[in-house]
Amino acid sequence: MFDNVAFNVVIGLVFIYLLYSLLITILGEIMSTQMGIRARLLRVAIERMLNDGYYQKVERKKGKWWQGWLRRTFLYEPEEFKVSFAGIFYDSPAIKYLGRIEDDYKGRFSSTKPSYISADYFSNAIINFLAEKGVGTTQMDRIGFCLTYNTYHIQPRTLKQFRNLFENAGGSRETYKQNLIRWFNETMDRCTGWHKHKMRVISIGLGFIVAAGFNLDTIRIAKILANDKEARNQLVTMGVAMAKDSTRYKNFVSAKGDTLRTESIIDTGFARVVQDINAANLVLGLGWNLTDSLYSDKISHKPGKDERDQLKKSVDSLHKLNAIGTDIAAHLHFSSIQLAISQNHLNTLHTDSLISANQVQFATSNSMAWRTWKDKLQQSHRQILLVQTGMKSILLQRKIDSSALKTNEFLTRTLLADINQHITGSNLAVIDSVSTPGKDGTSLIFGKRPYTRTEKLYYILIHIVWYNFASFLITALALSLGAPFWFDVLNKLIAIRGVGVKPEEKKVLADEAVSIPDKKNDVTVSNSPSVNDPVDIAFRVYADQIRREKGVVNVTQSCYFENSLLSKCIQVNVENDVAAVEVKTKYSTHLRIAENTFIYMNVLVTGKPALSAGFPDGLGHTAKGICNKISRKNIGSYGCLVRKLDDRKKTFLLSCYHVMNADLTWDNREVEQDIINHLGIVSSRYEGYLTSFMDTALAEITDQKIIDLYRAGLDCKVPGKIREVKAADVFKTKVLIEGFNSKSSTGLLVNDSSTETFDYPRKGAQPFPHVLNDLIVISHREKDFPDFSGTSPGDSGTIILDEDLKALGIVVGSDLLHTYAIKVDTIFNFLGLELITT
Repeated sequence: MFDNVAFNVVIGLVFIYLLYSLLITILGEIMSTQMGIRARLLRVAIERMLNDGYYQKVERKKGKWWQGWLRRTFLYEPEEFKVSFAGIFYDSPAIKYLGRIEDDYKGRFSSTKPSYISADYFSNAIINFLAEKGVGTTQMDRIGFCLTYNTYHIQPRTLKQFRNLFENAGGSRETYKQNLIRWFNETMDRCTGWHKHKMRVISIGLGFIVAAGFNLDTIRIAKILANDKEARNQLVTMGVAMAKDSTRYKNFVSAKGDTLRTESIIDTGFARVVQDINAANLVLGLGWNLTDSLYSDKISHKPGKDERDQLKKSVDSLHKLNAIGTDIAAHLHFSSIQLAISQNHLNTLHTDSLISANQVQFATSNSMAWRTWKDKLQQSHRQILLVQTGMKSILLQRKIDSSALKTNEFLTRTLLADINQHITGSNLAVIDSVSTPGKDGTSLIFGKRPYTRTEKLYYILIHIVWYNFASFLITALALSLGAPFWFDVLNKLIAIRGVGVKPEEKKVLADEAVSIPDKKNDVTVSNSPSVNDPVDIAFRVYADQIRREKGVVNVTQSCYFENSLLSKCIQVNVENDVAAVEVKTKYSTHLRIAENTFIYMNVLVTGKPALSAGFPDGLGHTAKGICNKISRKNIGSYGCLVRKLDDRKKTFLLSCYHVMNADLTWDNREVEQDIINHLGIVSSRYEGYLTSFMDTALAEITDQKIIDLYRAGLDCKVPGKIREVKAADVFKTKVLIEGFNSKSSTGLLVNDSSTETFDYPRKGAQPFPHVLNDLIVISHREKDFPDFSGTSPGDSGTIILDEDLKALGIVVGSDLLHTYAIKVDTIFNFLGLELITT
C-alpha cells in the first residue's frame, strides 16, 4: 500500500546492501577457503581441549605478549605447537592425512590441517592415540597406563579431564568413547560461535574495502535515489524481481550457521552477483569514475616567432575539428533516436498488419467489416514500405557520419599529438585556449589532461580517510549483517509496499489439478511449484539462455492441454516462424534435466505483446470507448464503476493508466485532465498507478447522468462480483471480453501468473520497457475451441468475465494469440476499492 519516495529510497538502499552483502559473503567464503579459517579454528578448538593453555605459559615465560595477541587474532600456528600434545596428536597419521594439502604444497596463507573432523572419528583417534603409549592386555588397560603415568606429558588440567572421563567409563570402551564424543561436541558448539564472530569481523573489514573500492557511499546513494526518479524506479523494480526469484541466491541467503558451500556454488553465485551489481552500478553511476576524468591545467611555453604562428594555426585547427566532431556526434545521436522510433513504429505496423490479416480472414467476405479491415491491411503494408525505406536512408547516412567521425577523431588525435610533442611537450587531452604572448614571448596554454595514477590514488585516499570515512563505515557495518538479513528485510518491504507477494506465500493448485504422466514428458508433473519440481528446475536451467536467442519474446512456466490431460511445460513465445524453427532446432522440443528426464517445451508464434489502446474507429461497443481529450487517437475501454472503501461518497470509472495518460509521464499521481467518451466529457481528473503489478487509473465521475449511463451497462454484460484467479482455473475457465473494439471476444484462461514486458511511450523519447508481473493470460487459439475470438487494440481497460459474470481481470495488452490482463483482486486490494453493481 506504500509507494512514496522515502519508502522506495529505503527499498533501493536495502537492494544495494543485499547485492553487496552477497558479494561479501562470496568473498568471505573464498577467503575462508584459501586461508583455511575453518581448519585454523578447528585447530584452536582442539588446542583448547588438549593443550590446557600451553601457549600462554610459554608466552608469559618468554615475555611474548605481542606475539600472543597476533596468534589469537590471526590464528597462526606458533613453533611451540609441534611439540605440544595437540601438535603430536595432529601429526599422527589418523589426523594428518585428513588435511587438504601437504606441507610441500602449502601457500603463504593456506592451512595443511583438516577443516572438519567428525565426533566419532575424533573419539576413535584419541582412544587409539592414547593406547599407543600404554602397556596392558586390553586397549582400556593401555589407555589407563598412559593416563596414570602421563606418557605423553599432557598438561595437568587436560590430563585431569581425560582421567575423569576414563573413570566415569567404568572400564567400558564404548562408554569412554561416548564421553569423548560429548566433550568434543560441546567444544564444537563453541567453535561454531567463534567462526561466526571471526567471519563477522572479516565481513566488516571486507565491507569497508568493498565500500571504498566501489565508492559505495550510503549517504550519496540515498541522495541519488531521492532525487533521481528513474534510478529509484529501476532499483525498486530490480528489488521486486529479486524478491520474487527466491531460487537465484538461495544457497547464500538460506544457509545457516557454519554451512560449507561448494566451489561450484561460489563460482556461479559470484558470476550472478557481479552481473547484478554491474546493472545496479549502471543505474546509480557508482564507482570512482576517474578513467575519463580530466584535470584542468596550464602550461607556460615560450615559442619562437615562427613556432608561435604554427601554434596558433594548430590550435585554431583543433577547435574547428572539435566543433565538427561535436556536430557529427549530435547528428549520430539524433539518427539513433530516429532509428529507434522507426523500428518501434515498424513493430507496431507489423502487429497491426497481422491483426488486420486475422480480422480479414475471420470476417464475412465483402461485408463492411471485411472491407474496412482490408483497407487497413493495405494501408499498413504501404506504411511498412515507407518506414523501411526511411530506415534504409537513416542507416546509409549513419554509415557516412560514422566514417566522418572516425576520420575527425584520427585528425584530432594526430594534431593533438603534434601540439603536445613538438610545441608544449605536455600531455594535454584538450587545449582550451592560448594566451597572448607576454613581453618575453611566453604564452600560457590552458587545457585539460588526464589524472596521473598518483593523483588518482591521492584523490581516492583523501576521500576514504577524510571525506567519506563515516559513510563507508556505515556501509561496511550494514553489509556485515549478511545477505540472509537483507533478503528478509527486502521481502518484508516489498510485501508492505503492496506490489509483491508475501515472503512465505506460495501458489498451491486446488484439488482438481492432478499430477499426470504424459507421453511428451517422462516424469510425473505436478503443478505445485517447489525446488524439486522438474519444470521449475528446467526453467532455472534454460530460461535465461533461451531468452537471449534471436526472436524470443518471453520464456515462462505454463501448461498445455492435450488429449484431455493437463501438464506443465516450459512455454517459449517467439516473434515469427523463423525464430520458432531456430529455437526448436537448437533445443529440440524436450529439455533434458537428468539422464532420463525431459520437460516438454511448447514454442508458440505470438509476436511481441503490445498495449491494447488503439485507433478511434472500433468495431465493438462504441459506448465503451474512453480516452484523454488531449490524445483522442489513443482510445481504450471503460472497465467498471467502483468506489473507495475509505470514501464511499465518490464514484470512479476504472480503466488502464496507459488509456487515460496523455502527457506520457508515468508518476503515480493525480492529474487534472479531461477524460471523454463518444458523447463528451465524463471526468475532469483521474489518478494513475503504474507499478510492477498494475497499470490502472481511476477517473472521478461527478455527473449523476453519466453515472446512471454506465450503471446501465452500455448494452454489455457487467460483473456482479469480483473473484480471485486460482491455479485451478487454468485450462478450465472460459472468459468473455466485451470492449470498444471487440464485440464479443472469448477465450480460455491458460496461465494464472505470467510476467510480460510492454513498451510504454514517452514524449520525445524512446519507449521504455516495463515489466508487469502476475498477469492472467487468455488464449484465443485453442484447437478444442474453434469458436474463440481475440481482442484488438482499443480493448485496454475492459473487464474479463467468467461464465458466472464474475470479474477476473482488466485487459492491458495482447499479442497474436493471447490477451494479458491485470488481476482485479490485485487492483481492488491495492487501492482499497469495492465494485458498484447495478
